[in-house]
Amino acid sequence: MSRLKVEHGTLTLPPKLRRALKVEDDGYLEAEAVKGGVLLKSVSERDPAVEAAIAEGLEDVEAGRMYGPFESIEEMKEYFKKHPLDEA
Repeated sequence: MSRLKVEHGTLTLPPKLRRALKVEDDGYLEAEAVKGGVLLKSVSERDPAVEAAIAEGLEDVEAGRMYGPFESIEEMKEYFKKHPLDEA
């Protein structure tokens, strides 16, 4: 068991504990108050909603549902004026 010091609201984890939790410098932990203490869990830096949006975007690329690349925003606007998206 590791003893940790809290100073000005900052908790410093020793290297051995950081490795065990797989926490990088400037990484994130999820903390939950539980009976008798605090439960720490390592978490991804990305929000689950971001992960879902990335997965959806990759599915669109794999299915060929993408446009561009465009050299500029103006080029993209002109393209979609000529080729409107279906409103299905």
